Amino acid sequence: MLKHKNKEVVKEVVPDPAIDLEIDAFIDDAYIKDSARKISVYQRMLQIKNKAQLDDLTDELIDRFGTPTDPVDRLLRVAQIKEQARLLGIKSIVHREGQLIIHWQDDSKMADWDMGAVREDLWKKMKFMDTKPASLYISLNGLKGSILTITEAVMKELSKKSKGGL
Repeated sequence: MLKHKNKEVVKEVVPDPAIDLEIDAFIDDAYIKDSARKISVYQRMLQIKNKAQLDDLTDELIDRFGTPTDPVDRLLRVAQIKEQARLLGIKSIVHREGQLIIHWQDDSKMADWDMGAVREDLWKKMKFMDTKPASLYISLNGLKGSILTITEAVMKELSKKSKGGL
């Protein structure tokens, strides 16, 4: 996003969302043995700013090193969640004590979210906190799947736009 200030064009810097799902997501030795290559991949992951870049990195990893191991697959899935969170104006996603807690950086990104389109089983688990910016608490009790699978489902629901939205 660009803003004009004193005839200068200043690019607004949006901080990367913090994602803490309490899972093991890393590049293991079974996938890449060389430490320098691992560091290079981690550095590239930190530079990812859109889905196309993430897709390119994923394709390159598969081409060079084969099918990702479980920890690498989880790392790539977390990177995808992080990219979705950035687009939705989310500041953080944290898994703590049986809840998934989402804090927004910018409430305006929620304006065109179609709350009515959220799956009923998930909607019943959601509780919005009247904070500025907004926070969403989701009880994981009774939801099926790993925290990673549940978080992906939540991000899909949060990405649903109302008919008047973008």
